[in-house]
Amino acid sequence: MNPITRLLVFAAVAAVIIWVWSYIYTKRTGKPFIVIDPGKPESTYPKASRIEGDQVTLEQLQGEWRMLECGKRGRFAPIEEIALANVRMLIDGTNLLMVNSGEKDAISLDESTFPTKFDQVDVDGAVTRCIARFLDGQLELCQADAGKPRPSDFSRTRSNPNTVVRFTRISTHTNG
Repeated sequence: MNPITRLLVFAAVAAVIIWVWSYIYTKRTGKPFIVIDPGKPESTYPKASRIEGDQVTLEQLQGEWRMLECGKRGRFAPIEEIALANVRMLIDGTNLLMVNSGEKDAISLDESTFPTKFDQVDVDGAVTRCIARFLDGQLELCQADAGKPRPSDFSRTRSNPNTVVRFTRISTHTNG
């Protein structure tokens, strides 16, 4: 058998083995063996400019907010799971309380910039740098991991290492 024929036979046998393996894997797990990812965000939120929106002030943030969407690197949690979790945030003055977890942070804003610079400081003093905007009446935050540089936009792409979170207002009532 000449070398080209051997190569073609080898390729055909390898293709059959891969096909059988993927078929068995898919049948047993219910998941596809190969996923082609175009890198598009899975967000259902309408496409918006990475920097458009309205300014955020501390006064506008007062009240209770419910999470609608949360994602990182272009991957967003299923809306049904977010709804079931019913993640709520209460802002009273410069105090932020994540109602479900009891996590308390202090917040500060630089309202002279757009997007608004929004910082969260936890009880240990760790600072999470964020940016904030109102878009279509909803609050959107883009936050870096603690200790990392502040995000510059609200990108929903896989290349963005920051977390994008969207909230809707439940109430303007606070404890204060």
